[in-house]
Amino acid sequence: MTRNTLFIASSVRSGSTYIAEEIAYRLQRDAGFQFFGLTKDAFSELTDHSTAGEIKAIYSGLFLDKSGWASSKIHCAGLSLITRESRRDAELHEAFFGAKARWIIVRRRNRISQAVSLAHARKSGAWHVYGESPPAADDAAEIAWKEVEDALRAISLDDAYLDAFEMQLAPERVVNILYEDVIKSGRKAASAMIKLCDLSVELKRDKKKQVAKIVAAGGTAKTELSRGFAAWFTENYHQVSDDMETSSGRE
Repeated sequence: MTRNTLFIASSVRSGSTYIAEEIAYRLQRDAGFQFFGLTKDAFSELTDHSTAGEIKAIYSGLFLDKSGWASSKIHCAGLSLITRESRRDAELHEAFFGAKARWIIVRRRNRISQAVSLAHARKSGAWHVYGESPPAADDAAEIAWKEVEDALRAISLDDAYLDAFEMQLAPERVVNILYEDVIKSGRKAASAMIKLCDLSVELKRDKKKQVAKIVAAGGTAKTELSRGFAAWFTENYHQVSDDMETSSGRE
């Protein structure tokens, strides 16, 4: 069952889909490889009742590229279930944590921006946007500070989980990539992945900083929301009464 497999481990709204596309499109263009499995969480339907057999079936069904590698993204909830079952099943443990498994851990340096993005996605239902003219985040004005704070708490817990998860991995089998670094240079993510998996690929040097198709939606509105939340958060980190409203009108 075990084969060369590359996984992206991430929390939601960390930029993992963007980073996965930067890797996949560059490797398709420059080497003819297919790593688009990194853009989707094949394990997203796992529940507390999922078994090792079910996880193995998903793992075995991952697309195997001509390079000899399969790939998938996995969010923290799925990672927890996979880790639990791997401790009960040696074959599963070898598949995810053995010598043929490689991990990219994706994080976002600016957690407030990540929290705003998560709160907005929860509110609008717009998780991913494609196209040359992304819609403005007009409904950002309707997001309460409490919704952003709840998102921030969830993200912080995910970050702590990823720290704990990384401690299980052999250092030579994992690399950390920051979303903000890839925004500046998409080639950075693909280069790190090639080195991690020891692939013989020469990436083209061109003027394109990004090749990903996914685009950021409502950039200006989200930036303003991030600044507004930061201003509120810096003076309301203490216990705030449930009926208290901020000067901006958000509860």
